[in-house]
Amino acid sequence: MPYVFVPDNEVRHDFGRSQKAYDYAYKNKKEEDYKKRSGCRIVMKDKNTPILFGWRKKYKGAFFTFYARPYEKSKITTSKTGKTWINLFVTITNRNTFEVVKTSGLFCFETQRMYLKELNIIANPKANDGGYFGKHISKNYKR
Repeated sequence: MPYVFVPDNEVRHDFGRSQKAYDYAYKNKKEEDYKKRSGCRIVMKDKNTPILFGWRKKYKGAFFTFYARPYEKSKITTSKTGKTWINLFVTITNRNTFEVVKTSGLFCFETQRMYLKELNIIANPKANDGGYFGKHISKNYKR
């Protein structure tokens, strides 16, 4: 195959379509086949009382829901970095088998996110398209 000069922003494949054409075709296909797999909402009962609820559907058909609220005697604490946190009681239910997992999570008021460290899960009601509840991708996570 003879060498043809192609600018860096346009990578050409064997049959002459640029990367931009591939990206455009993939984007249109993705928008047509897109199904939402998770969601999360937040309700602020008062200024310092967040209540979160949401759902997640996995590929194998498992369907999870969660509900999070502060413990009765939860107090707002401030970390060394200046962020304010509150401890939440979280109930995660598998709707297929009705197994219930009860755990605690930390809610950050600045980012409006809830972290479940031992399960490596995050709940973000401010994410695009109705929130996110699922795996937390972190550099510091160790199994």
